[in-house]
Amino acid sequence: MTEALILKITKQEHYNLVTEVNLNLKGTKRFRIIENLDAFYNLVKVDLSNNIIEKIKGFRHLKKLEILDLSHNKISILDENLESLENLKELNLRHNKVVKISQKFGKNLNSLNKLDLSYNEIPAIKTLKGLENLDCLSNLSLENNPFCNMLEKWKNVMIYKLPTLEILDNSPISNRDREISHQLFGRVEADKLNEDLSNTAKQLENERNNLKQTSSQNKMLLDKIDEFSQKETHRENEFKQMESELNHSNQLVMAKTKELNTLIDKNYELEQELAFYKIDTRLGQEPKILELNATDENISDASDDMPYIGKHGPKVKKLEKHIKHADNVDAATNNWKNGTMNNTWETNQENTENQTQNNWNENKLSKN
Repeated sequence: MTEALILKITKQEHYNLVTEVNLNLKGTKRFRIIENLDAFYNLVKVDLSNNIIEKIKGFRHLKKLEILDLSHNKISILDENLESLENLKELNLRHNKVVKISQKFGKNLNSLNKLDLSYNEIPAIKTLKGLENLDCLSNLSLENNPFCNMLEKWKNVMIYKLPTLEILDNSPISNRDREISHQLFGRVEADKLNEDLSNTAKQLENERNNLKQTSSQNKMLLDKIDEFSQKETHRENEFKQMESELNHSNQLVMAKTKELNTLIDKNYELEQELAFYKIDTRLGQEPKILELNATDENISDASDDMPYIGKHGPKVKKLEKHIKHADNVDAATNNWKNGTMNNTWETNQENTENQTQNNWNENKLSKN
């Protein structure tokens, strides 16, 4: 389908001169797609019957179109592709394969008053709900569709649903037909309306109950949150109290530690004093060899360095030099008693004891 072909068929020289076009070529050429019609914006009537068209499209710019014949094609769906045809008055779709009509179909077809959907494959009367958008529809053909054989009073349904109808399947609609339709389906409609209202009331009641349940659950949740907050506050207070008690305990430990250190120092001094007291006691009985002159220049000031000033303090100073840094004073004394003061450790033990005894006796005689 080309613009040149359309000009040739219509025997016109310019697009704007074409107001009608018949593209039903009676079998010589069959079109599958509707195209190249936009330039013919003055078209009023288009005949595309007896082709193999499957989808309605290509009429977007034909604002003046009033009559459209698409009969004897393969169209299966009626959607909103005709919404721009505000001046369309007649639409012929008989002998197609229509099975579905969009609920948006016909919303902008404000001038459409004649529609032929006979000899299609419409399965149920509810499929025709989109026709309720056609406010000016007065002539409708639906014969020989599958639903016509399934529903005996389908015409009464359409008369009731489409109050603007005057002709149905080429038969005028009388006032009696309208009365019967309203008696049959007005009551059904009222019952359905009551049922819908009842269902709506039940839904509202269910929603109300759900809302109450949700409110109760929210309240329980808020109570749990409040309880948790109280527990958390209590735990924080306990933690602060424990922290305060711990600080107090640390202070007590520090004080006790200080006292303990003082006592340890005091104990050390007492132990040291006791040790030197023992040394004084022992040295007071030692041989003359250890008795020193207090005026000796080497030890005259020894008492100044002694932690304990006993009567044998100078002797202890001298003894420390002889025991050569012994760690234990008692051990040093025992070593001295065992002969560690001698320079030669290999001297015979028995000779050392005899010599010490002789010296002690001599010292004792000299004192007497």
